[in-house]
Amino acid sequence: MVKQYTKKEWREYMGNWREKNPDKKYEKTYQERLDYYREYNRKNKEKLSKRKKEYYQANKDYFKKKTTDWYFRNKEKLANEWKDKRLKVLQHYGTKCSCCGETQIEFLAIDHIKNNGAEHRKTLKINIYDWLVKNNYPKGFQILCHNCNLAKAFYGKCPHQK
Repeated sequence: MVKQYTKKEWREYMGNWREKNPDKKYEKTYQERLDYYREYNRKNKEKLSKRKKEYYQANKDYFKKKTTDWYFRNKEKLANEWKDKRLKVLQHYGTKCSCCGETQIEFLAIDHIKNNGAEHRKTLKINIYDWLVKNNYPKGFQILCHNCNLAKAFYGKCPHQK
């Protein structure tokens, strides 16, 4: 079995190797090495994927801690990006409730006009705002305030629609 090196150990090993072999240089250019590794990765995709999964399982706690640390370092940035995406979508569909006319941004939500939101969300791999932008703001959506949206969901129609 091949020895697994840490980055520090690998740098030290390669430094020693270069000292012992000063006349040996890379014969391939950077692009040639890049092309070689891309081809290797393409040919060995399943083997590499399996190895990657095994490594993840063996080091799950490390990856969870790393992910959590990253999230807390970037929490504010992520929140701002989310708000920007949401605002962009709301502005496209109009920044007021289609039912009661509410304009307070914090109270507004995206609504599936045909009441098929639950089915649609099950098929999504990304959040609704990203999906709407990616699909060029398709028809079939409207802006409702949360009250009108929930009334529509629970009672079939909003009390404003008498």
